[in-house]
Amino acid sequence: MKTILMVLASERFRDIEYLVPRAFFEQHGWKVQTASSSLLSKGRFGYEVKNDFILSEVQTADFQGIYMVGGAGALEYLENMEAKKLFETFLEQNKPIAAICAAPRNFLAWGFLNGKMATGFNADGEFV
Repeated sequence: MKTILMVLASERFRDIEYLVPRAFFEQHGWKVQTASSSLLSKGRFGYEVKNDFILSEVQTADFQGIYMVGGAGALEYLENMEAKKLFETFLEQNKPIAAICAAPRNFLAWGFLNGKMATGFNADGEFV
């Protein structure tokens, strides 16, 4: 079974940007596991996730892709080198990475989007 890692902010992730993609992945036969900077993540609208891993515990060989959940909380990773290294490792292994809403700002800050076209949403309410 294919497995995807969903990375959540510890606080203020966008609940629907976790719940809907998770349901989609599972409906299409993917196993979903979660990781964050903490073992408990709290969504902006109150949804809580008991994460399977903290970022440092993730073994990229166990996953076929990685997805960062959006919301203003995702910006906690802008200067988080552990998160950057995790996503870099997926890229080095030619595995897909994805992010939604404000989360692509991390990719921008980490230099992943140099020379690439991308869309995202600024947590301040403006398009990036």
